[in-house]
Amino acid sequence: MLGYYKNEQATEAVMQSGCLLTGDLGVMHPNGYVEIRDRATTRA
Repeated sequence: MLGYYKNEQATEAVMQSGCLLTGDLGVMHPNGYVEIRDRATTRA
């Protein structure tokens, strides 16, 4: 993701070390399948 269109503040709020932080929580199964389970209510 390059960022939110014409919204640098929103982009800075969700990007950290080049990664997009969505707040989604998930697990990776032994077969490599990723399952999204929930969304975090707060970000650390």
